Amino acid sequence: MAQVKSIVFRYIMTYYNRRRIYTANPGGLPPAMYCQAARGLAA
Repeated sequence: MAQVKSIVFRYIMTYYNRRRIYTANPGGLPPAMYCQAARGLAA
């Protein structure tokens, strides 16, 4: 069961969060792109 959880977690963090539209972020950016953009503005 732990292996299945690990696989699902990796899928969500590496693929799904880079593709999905997220309406809470400005412009509907996926979470990974939003974090990257926020880091770029802070630097």
